[in-house]
Amino acid sequence: MSTNTLKKYFVFIVIFLGSFRVASANLEITEVMYDPQGANTSHQWVEVYNNGSESIDLSSWFLADYDTSWHFRSISSDSTTILGSNSFAIIAKTSNLTDFKSKNPSLNGQLFKANITLGAESGKIGLSSDKKNIIGGISYSSPMDNGNSLQKIDGIWKEAVPTPGISNTDSGVNSTENTSGSTNDTTTSNTSISSSSNTSKTSIAQTGEVKITTKIISPSIVSAEIPFYVSSLTTTSKKETLISGRYVWNFGDGTSLETKSQQEIEHTYNYPGEYVLNLSYFNNYFEKIPVFTNRITIKVILADIVISSVGNGTDSFIEFENKSKYEIDISGFTIKGNSRDFIIPSGTIILPNHKLKFSSRITNFTDNDISSVMVVNKAGDVVTTYPQKELPFIKNTSNYNISDNVLNKKSNISKNPRAINLNDLAAQAGDIDNPINYKSAYTWFGLLGIIAIGVAFVLITRKKVESTPDYLEKEIRAEDMTIIE
Repeated sequence: MSTNTLKKYFVFIVIFLGSFRVASANLEITEVMYDPQGANTSHQWVEVYNNGSESIDLSSWFLADYDTSWHFRSISSDSTTILGSNSFAIIAKTSNLTDFKSKNPSLNGQLFKANITLGAESGKIGLSSDKKNIIGGISYSSPMDNGNSLQKIDGIWKEAVPTPGISNTDSGVNSTENTSGSTNDTTTSNTSISSSSNTSKTSIAQTGEVKITTKIISPSIVSAEIPFYVSSLTTTSKKETLISGRYVWNFGDGTSLETKSQQEIEHTYNYPGEYVLNLSYFNNYFEKIPVFTNRITIKVILADIVISSVGNGTDSFIEFENKSKYEIDISGFTIKGNSRDFIIPSGTIILPNHKLKFSSRITNFTDNDISSVMVVNKAGDVVTTYPQKELPFIKNTSNYNISDNVLNKKSNISKNPRAINLNDLAAQAGDIDNPINYKSAYTWFGLLGIIAIGVAFVLITRKKVESTPDYLEKEIRAEDMTIIE
């Protein structure tokens, strides 16, 4: 397999597994040779590093591999199982270390063994000290078969020339087949630091902290009910592009989405307004705090597009008009004629308050086609028609217009023959062309009956008061008294 092909198709996903504890964080996996050249599993190995200040007994640790569940493999050695501080160890996939050493003479560091399963194309491995928690594990998904290994360099996993038992540095990748001992020749600058098992691992403190940033790629203005696309670009301070991780999108309208890699995502906002689009990047699916978070504001507008005119005769054109103050992307819209359709090409934009005309020489429309036209967006929603038809009322929750709402209610009242318009009783009572139905008449008769009963009650009560005899009155009036003497 050529190097160019490998560079083109080489994609691996690195996932750090959680459940860290302070004591167990000192041991980490730093390099994996899972796909040596040729179909030879006798050259597979895993490099671990003790970055603590105390020695670690690897016999109390397990190297774990995963298929449908985790399998914990004991770690042993033909000599001591103690790994000193700031030291490397190579854990080989073998049961015979002597044979493995003879087949891999270039290996440095202490040599251990474990019956680990390493898939040549994909796999997941980790460390454990209790057969419960997985520590510092990785997941990979890509064949190599070029003599390179997967290495953790400055906190980022990369394909590089193997450096078993010594510091990992970005010294490039193999382009030709390795021979025995070629690793040392290629990594002379590494071995010159130290060839012993106590070589210090290159750390962030030595090379400078690697910073990660994530950029959101999205249009700033989109139209309601029209799908659009967003993507991201995650890079490091070393100008490296990260293709894997955990990407958490929040579109600000109640919609959220998670992806494993940088990819193009389609989204549609249903209502006009301004929305905050938020993207959080995590190194893996077990981190709870994002490495980097970015946000942008997207303005969503109504696609105020109409068919302003159509042609006839020799040129059956269709003319669109954008009545808004923003440019509108109509890519992928479909113009549906009577007998044929035309899909508007990608990248077609109508400028603010401008018109755009499509010739029949492009659409192949005839006079019959343009006699009745409907335009739908990529989601299948009707945008405009010709001749103009009343489209469903879209409630704009961000710019609610009271006067428009009142007019809309009045129009709904006038269209309902069973409704009584209290704003214009006289007109409705005299509407001979639209007589009130029987149920409405019953309502009127009931109302008039209640009014008549009320008037009668008032008249009877008043008459009764006027006919009351004077001697029944409780009070004596002055005009009823006469002075005799």
